Amino acid sequence: MRESILTIINQACGEIGLPDISSAVVTTNAQARQLLALAKREGRELRKEFPWPELTREATITTVASQASYALPVDFNYSLFDTVWNRSTIGEMTGPISPRDWQSLASGASVAVASDYWRIKGISEKKFFISPTPSATTTGQTIAFEYQSINWVRPRDWIGFTAFALNSFCFFNGNYYRATVGGTTSAAPPTHTTGSVVDGTVTWIFFNGVYESPTADTDIPLFDDDLFTLGIKWRFRHHKGLEWQSFRSDYEAVKRAVKTDSLGARTLSLDGEPDTPYYFNQIPG
Repeated sequence: MRESILTIINQACGEIGLPDISSAVVTTNAQARQLLALAKREGRELRKEFPWPELTREATITTVASQASYALPVDFNYSLFDTVWNRSTIGEMTGPISPRDWQSLASGASVAVASDYWRIKGISEKKFFISPTPSATTTGQTIAFEYQSINWVRPRDWIGFTAFALNSFCFFNGNYYRATVGGTTSAAPPTHTTGSVVDGTVTWIFFNGVYESPTADTDIPLFDDDLFTLGIKWRFRHHKGLEWQSFRSDYEAVKRAVKTDSLGARTLSLDGEPDTPYYFNQIPG
């Protein structure tokens, strides 16, 4: 079970030799504000350097005739390698292709299979592009891919018969919800993925946006608690001009271990037989 951002910061305070803070998010205390800022820095830096399973999500796009570009999820950070598939044709799409190859396709110098190539680009907002542009015969196809979310923190879990304030958030079954009416929850959690639902005297609206900064002391970072605590510790000592290198060394060792634990590995054949593709389920015979 993951600890809250306040609990993690206070754990770091205890190990550094600082007194506990009563709040990290709603406070005017300079030291508490600095610790929260360092925690945010830690979350953003960890988010960038590894495809954490905790931040992995799946998205789908439905092709539309004469439409080449499609909106990405609002929390999209980057796509995961080799996960873009056309579920309608059961074929893996090729990409992200280079700008040169994209322009070659656009100019007609290359011939592509329908909905076979993809690329992400955009100056104001990134979009998912398909080449060739879907036609009337390829409309309605489902393109699926996995991506890393920029949301490295989540609200506290939904709890029954509990007070939630106006504009507070909760988390249930992978979904984020915001209270548009504060009150006390009922026995049944919210499960909707569009619009709003009344839960006891609370009204929850489904939230499908960016949530990359703690909004409450009860918010929960999605990274390993020990790793996050060590990250706050070495950053605090570094900013205070104290010895920090050994603390960073401990932090890096734990990070390597956490990364290793996060990775899955395919079975390698030692008898010369080709490995069975991972996307086929095998039934022992």
